[in-house]
Amino acid sequence: MSGKYTLFHSEATSSTAVEAAFKVLLEPAQYEIIELDFDATTQDKSNADDERVQHMQAANPLLQFPTVIAPDGSVLTEVVAILLYLLEAHGADSHWGTTHLTSAQRAAFYRWLLFIPDQLYPTITILGTSYSYCTFPPGSSPSPPPHPCTEEEVHGWLLDTVKQRRKDIFTIIETEFIAKTLRQPGQYVLGTDHPTVLDIFLAVVVHYSPKPRPEWIKENCPLLTASVQTTLRVPELREVFVRNDMDFFL
Repeated sequence: MSGKYTLFHSEATSSTAVEAAFKVLLEPAQYEIIELDFDATTQDKSNADDERVQHMQAANPLLQFPTVIAPDGSVLTEVVAILLYLLEAHGADSHWGTTHLTSAQRAAFYRWLLFIPDQLYPTITILGTSYSYCTFPPGSSPSPPPHPCTEEEVHGWLLDTVKQRRKDIFTIIETEFIAKTLRQPGQYVLGTDHPTVLDIFLAVVVHYSPKPRPEWIKENCPLLTASVQTTLRVPELREVFVRNDMDFFL
């Protein structure tokens, strides 16, 4: 055990939210970040002999980002679980958590913090590895006569459906969440004058492109866009997002 938090991180992934939480909740001496290439770690496994990757796999056999090892050796995965753990351990009384929220704001905090991985993340997975979700046994036909179709056509329909689903989810965040919580321009998503970790998480997920493109979010979700821009004006967060090449909304 190192006596500090260890974050296995890959640039521009959801582990950026954890890096940002480290930045605002911890002192630099309290954590270390192990940088790994996403494709080499999770896709083609070309860095499987890297001791850092082996260390990560021992902690999390799924080799998913983010993976965190806490100072006591406990393993944390799933970005929301990590954010809530860090808040409880290091930010319970800070504005990054829920202590200073009204009951309505606290309800929205938990609802939408969990809505994102529950509703949005499955679309990210399917769009990134769609053939894992749309394959047919050799020699089989996806559609029998009289309306035969190819595997490529079925695959295309799946992608089109998921792309639209993802747009629908961002639209719901815009109309059913932010439009009902923001009271005036310049506030954060819960209608507060200070950001929470929910603001950090939203600022990460809007950069997941190109389906929809970030330009689509700017064009169709102006309240979400404005809120993210407000979040990224926080100097510590801006530094983390620039370092991760997630700067479209700056």
